[in-house]
Amino acid sequence: MKINPLNRKENLAEIQAIVTKASQGEYKVYPIVKAGTWDCLDGEILQTTAVKGDNENDPSKIVAVYGIDTPDGFVYLTMADLEIYDGTKLLDDAYKNLDDLESVLEYAEALNNKVLISIGSYFASERVFSKVEMSKAHAMLESEELFVSTSVYGELMIISQHADKDTKDKFAYLHKYNWNDDENSNKRIADLVYSVKNGAIVGHIPL
Repeated sequence: MKINPLNRKENLAEIQAIVTKASQGEYKVYPIVKAGTWDCLDGEILQTTAVKGDNENDPSKIVAVYGIDTPDGFVYLTMADLEIYDGTKLLDDAYKNLDDLESVLEYAEALNNKVLISIGSYFASERVFSKVEMSKAHAMLESEELFVSTSVYGELMIISQHADKDTKDKFAYLHKYNWNDDENSNKRIADLVYSVKNGAIVGHIPL
């Protein structure tokens, strides 16, 4: 994901103009999944908690930060930007924009079509936050309860919670493989799987 090179110390007026345009619909804002231990998290960056860890440094903590998609890359929003972009509207816009993206889910033929995957596609990992995409996954797997893995940024795997043992074992193996793959340049998110029901995250299981 390309980050806009503008610096808030030197280019604050330009960034505020971008935020204004986003609030008016000229640019789109999206939720961006991050590990709760991401080194850029501070008291200023706008974030919501997707998975609450036991403490601030819990490796299972996952947050969503919010970025404006500009031609020069993403601009991360801060709390100060809420003076320009109403918080309720911002969140509504971000998740609607995510829901409006074209679906990226496909069956993994090598796993007998019992696993859904999305690898390297636009906002693949963030799709776990999309009720539209998760509802499609429910339908494709004919299951009301799902396990979802986003161990590494840019990757997504989904199975039914009622899948057979062999499928669950392969799902867990692939999750761990992705998590431990040092040759993958994409950043790790968290070593856990989400529990999803009715298109929404209802819990998680550390692995």
